[in-house]
Amino acid sequence: MKPTYRVLRERRGDGATLDTVADDLRCALPLATSARCMNPECSEICEWSPRRGRPPLFHDRLCHERYHLVRRRLVEEREDIFEALARKPGPSTSERIYLENQLARRRWLLERYPELLRRPHREK
Repeated sequence: MKPTYRVLRERRGDGATLDTVADDLRCALPLATSARCMNPECSEICEWSPRRGRPPLFHDRLCHERYHLVRRRLVEEREDIFEALARKPGPSTSERIYLENQLARRRWLLERYPELLRRPHREK
């Protein structure tokens, strides 16, 4: 089995230079070339392209749109629940318990719908 990149770097010791990074990456245990679509409701696979260009996060445009639609809905509902819990006079005990449960549910779902930030390409 091939060693990981980190193991190769550690083997080089303190004398490891940046000139050997590419060699170590080529010799290291390869990373996956495919991953599941970022939409939690989808089981399709996205493939890493060896060519240049932005790697796909979603297997198609509709899946991408659905992801953002669901995420936007969850964020809006979470904000409304925060406001309902903070209102004066406060909600009844049973309503507060229900709202807190629904808030926890949306937090749990939002962990599956992270905010996707694109970093600008670094120019040399």
